Amino acid sequence: MYENIIVVGFGKIALENIKTVGKFFKRKKFFIDYEKDHFSLICRIAKKNKFKIIKTKNKKKVENFLSTFKKKTLIISSNNNYLFPRKIIDMKNIKIVNFHNSYLPFYKGRNAQVWSIFNMEKFGGFTWHYISNKGIDTGPIIFRKKIRIFNNTRAIDLTKKCMTQGAKAFDNLFKKIIDNKVKLKKFKNERVKKFYYARQLPNNSKLELKWNIFKISAFLRSMDFKPLIYFKNQFFVLNKEKYKITNYTILHTKISNYKKIFLKKQLIFQSNHKKIIINYGK
Repeated sequence: MYENIIVVGFGKIALENIKTVGKFFKRKKFFIDYEKDHFSLICRIAKKNKFKIIKTKNKKKVENFLSTFKKKTLIISSNNNYLFPRKIIDMKNIKIVNFHNSYLPFYKGRNAQVWSIFNMEKFGGFTWHYISNKGIDTGPIIFRKKIRIFNNTRAIDLTKKCMTQGAKAFDNLFKKIIDNKVKLKKFKNERVKKFYYARQLPNNSKLELKWNIFKISAFLRSMDFKPLIYFKNQFFVLNKEKYKITNYTILHTKISNYKKIFLKKQLIFQSNHKKIIINYGK
């Protein structure tokens, strides 16, 4: 049995994980408020569930805090941008469980849902896994689930599904995790997709006017987190001039003929029973 549980992360899934821990675990609990733009409700929920809150944006301070634990401790990394140093991962009294928003071993690294949509995959997903010292998103898998990507799925849609279903999965798994009764998943002969870094975005956010209508649709939806703004505007270049994409609409039509129409402040692409209207500005 663990003596301590530490939650580090942000957003809906971290909040739901805190509720789960508060419901089932009555020993010492800590929440590390590390993110710059944290979900404001989390600290209130953490206090309500008797978590001690540590507020810091300093990586070294987080490392020093985690190093102080000598008894058996479980760290729950929920939608978390803090990379645990090897010193912490190698501590024998600490285990780290991480939520990753892809169906591992596919799409390791950052913004997995973005790349899944841009690459026109049939599914995305999420994974709960232990963190190991063999590399990012490489530890033993506790649970993973595929989530279907449709031709109208946006990044925000896929993210919400991953978070909601990931939180439910954790709630079901939590007692097995703290009792060390988890049956780890094994996978064989699965094609591992490229590792992506936070600084990487699809085609560096540039829309290529030569793409077919399906790729244009995938590109637009892949970075669409509206009403939230996570990335700078996508853009395209026409006659050596750069234009920012302000919004877009994807429609289904009965017309299958190919058309590309350039209007002032608007681009229209039409093909294969799809019509995409892109509004733009300087």
